[in-house]
Amino acid sequence: FQMNTLPNFLMANICLFLLQCTSPEPKDSFTLKGKITGQDTGLIVLRIVPDSVPVFDTVVIRNGRFVFRGTIHEPMFATLIAGNDSNTANIYIDPAVMNIEL
Repeated sequence: FQMNTLPNFLMANICLFLLQCTSPEPKDSFTLKGKITGQDTGLIVLRIVPDSVPVFDTVVIRNGRFVFRGTIHEPMFATLIAGNDSNTANIYIDPAVMNIEL
């Protein structure tokens, strides 16, 4: 009886390992999809400060929409800057897919 369970146990563990290796989204990735009213084109900047070092990411606004993608290990404070420094929004981002309207 025990001889038959060992191959089944090994096969189950191998299948679980392969599923984890082919996972489409890493657990610490984020996607921030946004819609901005009153600005159809231009640039928008996402500022985060992981490990005390500011990181800036810039994307193009198309038809009032934008998408940021990146990697963070935990929820984090962030700032969105559109147009100029006076058009800012402070938000928290998570390692998840998020939507925002500005």
